[in-house]
Amino acid sequence: MSTRRKERILLTGASVVVTVTALILAVMSSLTEVYSLRSAAPVLSTYYSTLKPAASTPATYDPPNPGDGGEWIDIPPPPPPSFSPVPTRSAISPTGAVSPSQTEQPGLEGCFDGRMAFKAPSPLKQGEKVEFVVRVVFKTSPIDPGSGLPGTGDPTRRDVLLCEKMRADLTSEDGGMNIERSTSETIALPKSHFGEWGWHITGVQPGRHQMVLRLVIPDLEGDTAINSHTETITVDVGLMYVVSAWIKDMSAPMNAFLGSIALVGGWVVVAFTRKTKKGKHAPTTGAH
Repeated sequence: MSTRRKERILLTGASVVVTVTALILAVMSSLTEVYSLRSAAPVLSTYYSTLKPAASTPATYDPPNPGDGGEWIDIPPPPPPSFSPVPTRSAISPTGAVSPSQTEQPGLEGCFDGRMAFKAPSPLKQGEKVEFVVRVVFKTSPIDPGSGLPGTGDPTRRDVLLCEKMRADLTSEDGGMNIERSTSETIALPKSHFGEWGWHITGVQPGRHQMVLRLVIPDLEGDTAINSHTETITVDVGLMYVVSAWIKDMSAPMNAFLGSIALVGGWVVVAFTRKTKKGKHAPTTGAH
């Protein structure tokens, strides 16, 4: 094989290496965008499913029937359905809330009306870890418990009964999320400031899951602790976050590896180009 043919083969191989490297980089970038879009698909499908109108049943009407003598009898239409008034939010008591009569029990003298706020960690991506904070204040405090909470969206606010010492518990009903406490279980509430509890929430299984938050008045007089407030929090966990995160984590070392290959290929092209030019201009000797 001649020297010129060898040089052409090496130049062609180096060009192929550079082209393949560029294609691999483009594919890695496209996969990252595709998996990021797929992670939001379950949450969007859940949202749009709630917008479907409910199927309606067509109303029926019975015409008048002839009597025994052959004459027509007027049959009055059925009475319209009666609807009970929907209770307003102020008329709905939270599950497990302490009634006013319970505040007269011994040991609840230090309990007062208060406010609670939190931001639901939804939507949550599978494998993603976020901070969830519940903040409470007495109603006499000028502080807004919903200001500065971590998370996105508007905070959820509730009126609750608070005592000088309170405990908060957060559990996952179906095991779809991993919950880790980041603050103390029981806290002492200052009268002019806020108190808060914190957890780290990690989405384990994709789908719609529920957490249960309980505010508890701890044992003050040797009796059973009293449940002050119970809140069910719905969290949508999206799919494919783990794969997308892996691609993002591997993109940096993969890009460095492919960049090294491209650099070596370019160096080979330059080296053989110089060698070819040098061979063309080299002096030739012969017999005279």
